[in-house]
Amino acid sequence: KQWYQRRVAITAGIRGEPFRMYVPWDSPLDSPIIIALMRIPSYIIVLNTLVPISLYVSVELIRLGQSQFINWDLRMYHNETDTPARARSTALNEELGQIKYVFS
Repeated sequence: KQWYQRRVAITAGIRGEPFRMYVPWDSPLDSPIIIALMRIPSYIIVLNTLVPISLYVSVELIRLGQSQFINWDLRMYHNETDTPARARSTALNEELGQIKYVFS
């Protein structure tokens, strides 16, 4: 059964027979405008996964830079315990914005 599936896949890839069933090669799809209208949505679908990955990397790099600014800030210092601020997480900046009450 596997050899038959491989044979069908290779033959279909070379001849393009399944594609001809949906869009015949004899059809009037030779216009550049129609080809572009068919290819642009396919590129959007293919590149749809790359944008979130690159956006995630960019956001993580920004978080890393912000955590370094927290580490370098000399005014974020507690005199009584002699400890400077240390960002041990890249999400610290967003977590600091969520603090409403401090119980001590």
